[in-house]
Amino acid sequence: MIKKILIFIFTFLCCFGFSQEKFLNGIVQTNTVLQGINVENLNREISVQTDENGNFSIIAAIGEVLVFSSINIEKKVFWIKEEHFENLVEIELKSTSIEIEKVEIGKRIDLGLGRKKYTQAERRLQTATDYDTKWGWGVIFKVDPIINALSGRTKKLKKALEIEKQERRFLELDYYFDKDFYVNSLGLNPIYINDFKYFLIDDFKFQSVLKHGNENDIIIEAVKMYESYQKIKTDEN
Repeated sequence: MIKKILIFIFTFLCCFGFSQEKFLNGIVQTNTVLQGINVENLNREISVQTDENGNFSIIAAIGEVLVFSSINIEKKVFWIKEEHFENLVEIELKSTSIEIEKVEIGKRIDLGLGRKKYTQAERRLQTATDYDTKWGWGVIFKVDPIINALSGRTKKLKKALEIEKQERRFLELDYYFDKDFYVNSLGLNPIYINDFKYFLIDDFKFQSVLKHGNENDIIIEAVKMYESYQKIKTDEN
């Protein structure tokens, strides 16, 4: 009897799981060639290409993320919602005037992140907290770091360094996401874009994802964070 119950539960869960995924049908609109535009479901790591009329069909579920990409068009992120399964989804894509070289997923803007280069704030903090230095065969003890710690200068330099890091994260966000992503893909009011950016870069988990630089993971995590952001704003109101 128990075995039959377990089989029933397993079958129900399987059917329930499969019922959540459907085929999302859509069409792209652009003033360039409609055929061969790549449509990737980042959550499932599957992709299809549009036909000669710009039509596509891909397995997806609510809350998943599609990315549209091709040479000579701007990459577009699309967040799937319940209403998108009701009718044919129309995706407007913008063409680029300059032919873009194919960029490897995960490639990041060159902010000196791959090389250990000290910024001005890092150098100042390192100098202020450097307790000793080698001279000849001996070691000379410095008093300045103690004075800096007691006077509060070290604390101010640490704060300046954190502000600098935050500004650099903002630059990274601007590399991955444009205004179209926040307004059209997420449905965010433009006046709250910076507020949401701060919400992202203040989150330790998102900081970790951003640091690793995998574009797909960054996009997926940003969408998840937006859902949390919406709930917080709803509770506040």
